[in-house]
Amino acid sequence: WDLGIPTMAKGELARFVIQPEFAYGEAGQAPAIPPSAVLVFEVELIGWVSKDDLFGDAGCIKSLIQEGQETWVHPEKGGEINLSLKVVAQDGRVIQESPAFDYDVGSHSLGAPS
Repeated sequence: WDLGIPTMAKGELARFVIQPEFAYGEAGQAPAIPPSAVLVFEVELIGWVSKDDLFGDAGCIKSLIQEGQETWVHPEKGGEINLSLKVVAQDGRVIQESPAFDYDVGSHSLGAPS
């Protein structure tokens, strides 16, 4: 997986033939996978989430959900932006959802989720 998936493009359908030494080896994984089995996977890469560690300490991870329009212009501190907000717990439960609202970048006025 670690070698094959990064070679794929979005929407690509690929077949991976995995030799036993790179899969479950001589032991297999009973009852589904016999000893020394060659595994064949068909994989379609539907999409992925890009993640950036913004502070380098895992304190804030940015995950790209949907690409925006290509532009070199980004909001700067002090600029007013319009955004929507959805706060989701790790178990998928929605904690807060706010429709479009204005926010001053860098104001730290969002506060804790309500």
